Amino acid sequence: MAPEIILKKPYKGTEVDIFATGIILFMMVLANQPFTKAAPRDAYYKCIALNKADIFWKSHTKKTGDIYSADFKDLIFRILAVKTENRITLEEIEYHSWFTQETA
Repeated sequence: MAPEIILKKPYKGTEVDIFATGIILFMMVLANQPFTKAAPRDAYYKCIALNKADIFWKSHTKKTGDIYSADFKDLIFRILAVKTENRITLEEIEYHSWFTQETA
């Protein structure tokens, strides 16, 4: 769940849905969860909240090596932003470089 739901704050469905799709995208690409709960006590989520992308990705790429593009990492961090005003919008996702790149 998005942090605003866990904190029982008012929320907009679209912002919560974007957060949820970020979780799904992360799991599809890495076959693992980005964190257990979007709460400050979760070590991985804390990395996102404190904008410590290097620590977050280092932890998640121990087994696979750092094979994920900078575009993918940027998109995930923007989707999983703690503050809703910093969270990427659906339109911005559509034009994000990771989303628009050519695929095999």
